[in-house]
Amino acid sequence: MPRYEFSEGSSSKFWDIKLAGASLTTTFGKIGAKGQTQLKELGSPAAAQKECDRLIAEKTKKGYVLAEGSGAVAKPQAKAKPGGGMYFEFSDGSSNKFWEISLEAAEVTTRYGKIGSDGQSTPKTYKSAGEAKSEHDKLVAEKTKKGYKLVRGSVPAAPVTASAQNPKLEAVIEAAPDDVHGYEVYADWLQGQGDPRGELIALQIGNKTAPAKKVIDQNRAHFYGPMLLDATDMLERFEYHPLGDNTAWRWGYLEKLWISQKFEHSSMHDGEKQEVDVAEALDELLGHPSTRFLRELTVGIESYEDNGYGGVAKIIGKHIKPTLRKLILGDFYSEETELNWSHIGDVTPIYKALRNLESLTLRSGGIKLGSIDLPKLKELRIITGELDKGAFKSVMAAKLPNVERLTLQLGEELAFKVADLQPIFDGRLFPKLVHLGLGNSKQGDAIAAALAGSKIAGQLESIDMSEGTLGDAGALALAGGKFPKLKTIDVTQCYCTSAGINALKKLAKTIEGAKNQKEDDDPDDRYISGRE
Repeated sequence: MPRYEFSEGSSSKFWDIKLAGASLTTTFGKIGAKGQTQLKELGSPAAAQKECDRLIAEKTKKGYVLAEGSGAVAKPQAKAKPGGGMYFEFSDGSSNKFWEISLEAAEVTTRYGKIGSDGQSTPKTYKSAGEAKSEHDKLVAEKTKKGYKLVRGSVPAAPVTASAQNPKLEAVIEAAPDDVHGYEVYADWLQGQGDPRGELIALQIGNKTAPAKKVIDQNRAHFYGPMLLDATDMLERFEYHPLGDNTAWRWGYLEKLWISQKFEHSSMHDGEKQEVDVAEALDELLGHPSTRFLRELTVGIESYEDNGYGGVAKIIGKHIKPTLRKLILGDFYSEETELNWSHIGDVTPIYKALRNLESLTLRSGGIKLGSIDLPKLKELRIITGELDKGAFKSVMAAKLPNVERLTLQLGEELAFKVADLQPIFDGRLFPKLVHLGLGNSKQGDAIAAALAGSKIAGQLESIDMSEGTLGDAGALALAGGKFPKLKTIDVTQCYCTSAGINALKKLAKTIEGAKNQKEDDDPDDRYISGRE
């Protein structure tokens, strides 16, 4: 069994791999320990060999080296010709017959005759492995119904099929991704090709949840790809008020994808689960047919050691996703990492790949926005305690004529004048704005006063001043403005007393954070909430 070892500092680990037919066995752990063993069935020797090569490449890339005296992985032997599949016999009076059936990829071979003779063989090739498997099962059912008894062999596993794709039918769906008819037509075509996605589409259109889940579970490698075959828990959202929705399927494809590092799959954990790099897994998924019509993508923590999203942005930029409407980077919670311990990095690669993006949320520390070019964007949220001058300048120079909701956490270090916000206040920069968030700022009162007398006040339906230094002076200034459409004001973690809150209640029906305000008599002692 080939053995690979890795030593760095106090970390000394081993990893063994064994290939046997369609099975892969890996053993891993600390050098000197027994380690943990995993068995993975891939469906065919070819698929097992491909996965074996991928895993070895992955380990050597991370610094694992083949231990001295350890042999290479043996290549699988050529598979024997059909003949040892399922063997049946039938006896009735003077009639003693046998019938044998074998399945090999898209070919079904039957052999039949009198018991003791060689019989006759009839091979037949079908359009796909899936169609051959269906015919195999039908023939077996017919023989058993006639009284044939199984003597040896067992039902072969469902074939591992390549994804069938039809660009013309996909273009129809892409043009109208909410029209079920396009999916129904594609389902018929896919089933004819033996692709299990065709069956999944039909089941999900019919709201047959349990059978659909069974199809996915039986074809996990087909629907998720080899890297996430045993790591689909990385697609399960955490419980602590996440920003993004959970991973969800619709009509045979992933509609929403939430992906994050999990400690058990990280390089920091020597456990029973394999290491999986988030960026590499995302690269594989975004190139996979299952995300062809993806609508929402959320990325949680990328790494526990140096969490950043520059590499993730490059990966996203490689994959053109015309149907993607919503992107969230930085959906982690405080026990994983703090807000400003992470960094967004350069997000400009996503602009060309996601031309139809409507909602973008960036949550982390340092960020490079560049020239923002997302013509269909309706919502922009930047959640950070470290918005710098360059990022602020990018927002104020952005061409986003369709933005309706803008939330900027301005941060503690950002040096700007309230007058710099004037392009927002006079409606020139975002003419369709109905929600404005300018929270987490040390200039809460001054911003509120400027907003109260702005041209944009008349069109706003909600205002978010949360986590900043807004006090009664700012609240009273807002209350003196004209906001005919205003419904909600968020002053969570601000410094308003009951006097300020009561003034705001005359302005909007809903005051969020009204019952848990901080109170401070000295404005110079106030601080923003999103600092770390």
